[in-house]
Amino acid sequence: MALARDLGPLEEVQLVPQQDKLYHFAEYLVLAALTAFALVRTGRWAPLERFLLAVALSALYGLLLEALQAFVPGRSASALDAVANTLGAVVGAALLLWGHAVMPRRRKG
Repeated sequence: MALARDLGPLEEVQLVPQQDKLYHFAEYLVLAALTAFALVRTGRWAPLERFLLAVALSALYGLLLEALQAFVPGRSASALDAVANTLGAVVGAALLLWGHAVMPRRRKG
């Protein structure tokens, strides 16, 4: 979904200034949370490593999409979008890993 929206034509009504930054933040919050969840499920890496890897993968994906937009007619790469992507990734990974740390573990068996 993010790829289609980020690389497709930009035709939306602005209800508030810079509302697209909220979309970027929300999309990358979800992406990083899902990435962190997948990393938790692998059982590898310490919590800080999971956090850093989830943020790095999500933020790099966002940077790649921003760079690709420079080649799409009618679109442009935006440093502010990249910042919103990265902030969303930080919050998403942090929330997921914090939730995983404080949730009681279910017993197997």
